[in-house]
Amino acid sequence: MNPQLKTNTYPLPRPEDLFATLEGCKFFTKLDMSDAYVQLEFDKEPQDLCVINTHLGLRKYTRLPFGVFCAGSKFQKVMDALFRDLPLVKCYLDDLLVGGRTLEEHWERVMEVL
Repeated sequence: MNPQLKTNTYPLPRPEDLFATLEGCKFFTKLDMSDAYVQLEFDKEPQDLCVINTHLGLRKYTRLPFGVFCAGSKFQKVMDALFRDLPLVKCYLDDLLVGGRTLEEHWERVMEVL
């Protein structure tokens, strides 16, 4: 299926950019989003290409499955848009990095994310 999909060119953040965003922070939390990619709905067109055979017959994926080569960049784009207004919060694939210069500031950011 991967060769049939359009290439998504949304860039992943570089480690230097992550460090620059969280510069000066003394407290950090990494939130790992389990099954992160399946939170995104799969476009209608690729659903016809992504079919699995089950004991109940053929089924189309309606959520973005793991293994799709553009899943990381698509998810990164959505997460960047969701958290762009929150200072000291950065997403890297399925990990959300939250920083704070003080414990109070850090806890406030974590609560905003949750």
